[in-house]
Amino acid sequence: MVRRTLVVTALLTALAGCGTTGSTGADQAPPVASISQPPSAAAAAPGSSEGPRARLDTTQKELEEWALAYWQCMKDQGANVSDSPKSKINGVVDKSQATPEMFAACASKKPAFLPREMDPDLNPEYQRQHHEYVKCQQDKGMPIVETEGGWNYESSNVIVPPDADEIDMACRVEAFSGN
Repeated sequence: MVRRTLVVTALLTALAGCGTTGSTGADQAPPVASISQPPSAAAAAPGSSEGPRARLDTTQKELEEWALAYWQCMKDQGANVSDSPKSKINGVVDKSQATPEMFAACASKKPAFLPREMDPDLNPEYQRQHHEYVKCQQDKGMPIVETEGGWNYESSNVIVPPDADEIDMACRVEAFSGN
């Protein structure tokens, strides 16, 4: 579980910085995604307690819409959520700010930002595919280094290519879709 948490944290933090120069991207929602499901299949089935799950090709806009819908549901249920723009698009509600009943009422809207393919607990090929993902990004000019369970920028003052988001998505799809 600790390894999964580190992978998710590293992935979301690193991906949030794509398209910026020398920024950690902490004020942006994590642009994660997956190609195994068509976009319409990402949303949970009616009556399901599971919210939408990111695909390899999920857009930043989709992620923000899912996070906002979850935030709004929690607010409507009476959760003590922040009204800051960052809180509205990050999709995280502190457990101390809501009751279990509030979380249960909004479970069908809670997004899973990590695609199944990029979850080491669900993908037995994760390590090999992750290495291919990082190598692909490096080959396309991304100034990153592979770390245990993730990747990071080479330094804190790197120049990120203007097409970093496109590079990231293309490499995610290439490495994790098995193509």
